[in-house]
Amino acid sequence: MNENASANEQTVAAAVELVLAKLGVSLDDTARRAKAKTMPTFAEYAPEVAKSTPKTSSKTWIFYWNVLVAEWGDRPIDEPRATDINALANLVQERAAAKSESYTGAGARALFIDAVKCFYRRAAEDRLIPITESPAATIKNTKGRNHSRRALTSHELTEINRTAASFGPDPLLDSLLLRLHSETACRVGGALNLRRRDLNPRDCTVLLREKGGKNRRQPVSPTLLNALLEHHDSRGIDHDTNSQVLRLRNGTPIRYHTYQTFWNRIWRFCRGRRDSASHRTGCGTRR
Repeated sequence: MNENASANEQTVAAAVELVLAKLGVSLDDTARRAKAKTMPTFAEYAPEVAKSTPKTSSKTWIFYWNVLVAEWGDRPIDEPRATDINALANLVQERAAAKSESYTGAGARALFIDAVKCFYRRAAEDRLIPITESPAATIKNTKGRNHSRRALTSHELTEINRTAASFGPDPLLDSLLLRLHSETACRVGGALNLRRRDLNPRDCTVLLREKGGKNRRQPVSPTLLNALLEHHDSRGIDHDTNSQVLRLRNGTPIRYHTYQTFWNRIWRFCRGRRDSASHRTGCGTRR
């Protein structure tokens, strides 16, 4: 009985293969098409990855996920190989290096690899691709990235504070931001998350909520604490203890864009002063 059933199955399979062959389709093609229908494309899956990633990381990586969508939008996410990812990473680096402020573009390449690895970790969590079969599993990122960041010198900090206090549409806010960051060494997120209830006059401290959900109680000078309290009370639309401390003149809470505008303005002004001094002394920068 079993032998007859097996023979019938083989006959049916042979017949199916014959029909498919006449249609110019193989069983492998059929299997790939069936898999493609269940496997999402980069354009379909990238928004899901962005939603499931913490905002702090998503803001950094969303640009590189958009690169995946732009280059491979219609491809199933299990189709690219490690060599494809490396090739696209090289392209990202070349594009970044073409920008004068990006130097070699190595930082952009490293961020792209981080974003791709996160992308495929989400795919593994959703059981779309086993982590061992991920095309990003064997790709190693650059360790110890070189960058040109350094601490400001006392002269540079003095120049920035002088410029902030005398130049710009809101010198009081600019000076207060610099004092806050100079005394507490907090990140931008720590300043933006500062609430009225975080200011403690009794022990002269502020509660900072920063990257990774880390909170720390930071001592500050009495003059800075009083300045923060006065700033909030004069610009806050209410006295809600949960309201944001740092605000524009019209009472609107500051955002990341406020920092961008501020540093762009400081940079232009300081660079203009240096260029003017070089022109007067005849000591321009050699090219």
